[in-house]
Amino acid sequence: MANIQERAELHKTIWKIANDLRGSVDGWEFKAYVLGSIFYRFISENICDYFNSVCTT
Repeated sequence: MANIQERAELHKTIWKIANDLRGSVDGWEFKAYVLGSIFYRFISENICDYFNSVCTT
């Protein structure tokens, strides 16, 4: 039971932080920005790994 309450509290806290961070920006715009940033980071890390593996061989 405590685990369910802790999980609910964590969920509520995460949503509060997300709402505070995005401020007056529409939720969809914020989501697009965050997902774009995550995708950019993924691509950047993988391209660096690729170049490092090609340059060392």
